[in-house]
Amino acid sequence: MKTIGIIGLGNMGFALWQYLQQNEYDVVVYDPYVKAEEKVKQLDDISEIWQRASIVLVCVKPNKVQEILRTAEKATKVVSIAAGVSITSMAESLPTGSAVVRLMPNLPLLVGQGCIGYFGAEELYLDVEEVFSQVGKVFRLNSEQAMDAFTAIAGSGPAFVLAFAQAMAEGGVLSGIPYQESLQWVLQTMQGTVALLGSEMEKNPAMHPGTLRNRVTSPGGTTIEGLKYLEKGKMNYVVMEAVYQTYLKAKGK
Repeated sequence: MKTIGIIGLGNMGFALWQYLQQNEYDVVVYDPYVKAEEKVKQLDDISEIWQRASIVLVCVKPNKVQEILRTAEKATKVVSIAAGVSITSMAESLPTGSAVVRLMPNLPLLVGQGCIGYFGAEELYLDVEEVFSQVGKVFRLNSEQAMDAFTAIAGSGPAFVLAFAQAMAEGGVLSGIPYQESLQWVLQTMQGTVALLGSEMEKNPAMHPGTLRNRVTSPGGTTIEGLKYLEKGKMNYVVMEAVYQTYLKAKGK
C-alpha cells in the first residue's frame, strides 16, 4: 500500500486527507502551524512524514514552503500546491535527488469535482494522475508558466462563479422571489448549462459557448434584453480583466 504524506491541514490539505484516507492509501499527516480537527490523527514530528511517505503533499501557505522543505532528511517525491513557489526554488531547498511537481487544485475537489493542473518532474506524473484523479479531473500543463494562468482560471475561478451565482440570485430577489428559492433556481440552471455545454463539446470539441447561447436567444425576446444589459455593464471585459489581473497576481506582479 502506497503511503501518502500530507503536510498542512488547511482547506485543501484536509479535503485531500478526507478523500485519500477513504481509498487504498496509507495517509499520514502533520501540520506544524494549526491544530487539526480531532478526527485527524497527526504524527508527532515532521521527520516521520519524510521517513514514512513515498510521496509528500505540501499544503502549507506559500511563505512556509521553503521552511518545510528544508526539514526533509532524504531525497523524496514532493507535490506542492503552493501558488507562486517555483519548482527550481523548491528543489534548492530539498536534498539532492528529490523530484518536485507543482500542482494547483481547486475547492470543488471537496465534492470530487476538482479541476487540477500539474507540471514538474515527469517521473511523478503517473503518481499524480493516480492520486488526484480520485478528487477531480487532472490536466497536464505544458510549462510551469501555464501554472499561473491555471491558478487564475481554476484556482480562483470558483469565487468568480459564486459571485455570478450570488448576483443572479439577488436579481431574483429584485424580481420578487425569496432568496433561497431564487438561489436554487440559479444552481440548477448553472449545473444544467454546464452539463449541456460539456455534452455538446464531447460531440464537437470546437463547440463555442456562444453557439449554445444563441439557441436561447430569440429575436426581440427576453434573453436578448438581459444580454444587452450585461453588454452595457461590459461583463466580458470585466471577467476577462478579472482573470488577467489574477494571473498577474499569481506571477507575483
